[in-house]
Amino acid sequence: MNKVNSKIEEIRIRNQKGKLYVFLFAVFGSILGLIVHLNALLYDYRISYTYFYLIVGILAIGLPGSYFVRELDPKDAHEADMRRLQPIKTFRLYLKNAPAWLRILIIISFLYVPIIIYLLSLQKGTPKIIEGQYILYLNGQLNKILTKNEYDYFLARDTKILSAIWIAFYIYVAGVLYPFNHKQITQEQKQ
Repeated sequence: MNKVNSKIEEIRIRNQKGKLYVFLFAVFGSILGLIVHLNALLYDYRISYTYFYLIVGILAIGLPGSYFVRELDPKDAHEADMRRLQPIKTFRLYLKNAPAWLRILIIISFLYVPIIIYLLSLQKGTPKIIEGQYILYLNGQLNKILTKNEYDYFLARDTKILSAIWIAFYIYVAGVLYPFNHKQITQEQKQ
């Protein structure tokens, strides 16, 4: 019985370490997403393949993050099942240990995503270069001849939208995994 208890404790400590690593990765991803987003907003920077890892990172923290969310206390897990159709109460349940500033940041980031998508979707068209000219097409027809700056602006739209979504996702996962309780892990390792 003692071996079983020690094995359970070992698994629990490993899960706490896993939460810490996924939490730190989520914080790192949100900071990187913010840098990409600010670059896209300020300098009309379009995405390159170097930022592709932000998309891969969503899977890298989304899967373990969903595993750790499932690891709620039995009482909380039952409460989450009962509140499945009440998203605000489920949101509060998953973020119950996150500080208020992090909750506010999550709410702002989730409100920002539809706003930025709406604002950027007002300017319709697809930019192309044809015979050295920057052209904006809309529904297969020439809509406007663009300058180089306008062309870069239209190319950067996707980056602005994707990076806003990345930020919201990474911050939410960081909020869910916030109570990793690092002090308890180090004390148990010393024993």
